[in-house]
Amino acid sequence: MHNDKNNSMSKSLEYFFAGIKSPATKKNYLSALKQFRKYYEIKDFDSLLTYEPDELRKMLEQYVIHEKNKGLSAKGINVKIAAIKLFFSMNDIFIITQKAIKMLPAEKKHGGGKPYPTKQLQEILKCLNTRFSLPLKSAVLIIASCGSRVGFAQYLKVKDIGEFEKNGCKSILIYSGEIEEYYSFINPETVKVIDEWIEYRKSKGELITKDSWVIPKANDHTKAIEEGSISARIHVIIRNVDRGEMIGSRHEISITHGIRKRWNTVAKDTDGVNSNKVEKMFGHHSRTIENDTTYYKPDLAKLFKEYEKFSDGLAVSEEAILEIQLRNKDKIIEFTHTEKDDRIKKLESRLLKMEEIAFGSSVKWD
Repeated sequence: MHNDKNNSMSKSLEYFFAGIKSPATKKNYLSALKQFRKYYEIKDFDSLLTYEPDELRKMLEQYVIHEKNKGLSAKGINVKIAAIKLFFSMNDIFIITQKAIKMLPAEKKHGGGKPYPTKQLQEILKCLNTRFSLPLKSAVLIIASCGSRVGFAQYLKVKDIGEFEKNGCKSILIYSGEIEEYYSFINPETVKVIDEWIEYRKSKGELITKDSWVIPKANDHTKAIEEGSISARIHVIIRNVDRGEMIGSRHEISITHGIRKRWNTVAKDTDGVNSNKVEKMFGHHSRTIENDTTYYKPDLAKLFKEYEKFSDGLAVSEEAILEIQLRNKDKIIEFTHTEKDDRIKKLESRLLKMEEIAFGSSVKWD
């Protein structure tokens, strides 16, 4: 992120970064820009600005052909085009990219499209069954129970969990303080693991406050863990977990997004769910109802009522699933007994009315 000649950031990069909001996008765009500069053996970023717009257009088109011949996907090349175009536009140089975009390869089927089956997620949890793995285990279960993207960890503080509580579940505020913030819920299984993680940190002398990060950096708990760090660490641990066949360079199930897709699948496969409320909890903008994203703000109690319809299906561990089965069994037994008592009372009431009609209210049977 610095000028190649010295340790101060060049003006061209400074303007470039000013046009990017997301840290992840900044990282990806800078990498793409570096590759473009390296391909043409240009000494530094400022030197890119010495070329005429039409010459830059031809350079970009040739670069796209080069990346296409390497077998890079249309999506991957498109990111590079966007990064290069932004760099020049933020430095008041505007290049035409339509021809370069026309040169993109045809779209192919991509990997990462399937959700995790519960069995595979159980295998992941077994790989995270030590105290040292509690932060990653917490991250996996948070995604599994609330359906968030892995980037949630960069914003999640202790105060963002538990504004609403019911039946062992708690609300969770995703992207707190950002314009994209939204609410979802975590189930008892996840709450239990997060509590274990917090208590473990306390036992090691850490002062936990409402502003403490739920999943901090391993070597500095004053900072939140980065999105890429979670994915990278989980990837190392789950190498032996079956994530389906390879499609291109990717497995059928992506490392963390496959967990999010499982949440959406469980929710949408549940009969009687309100899709608009599910989309709210999933962090999606409404595509069916105009202005719904901005104006529809259901309270947490109403959202939770919807969440309860499918929350049992989000459980991952064998222990959590067994607890749910036992709880539901007790409910059925209790319901059966209650139903039986109600039927007896109704029959007795009907019999009494029949006696009164047949013999008069003065007649009493022993």
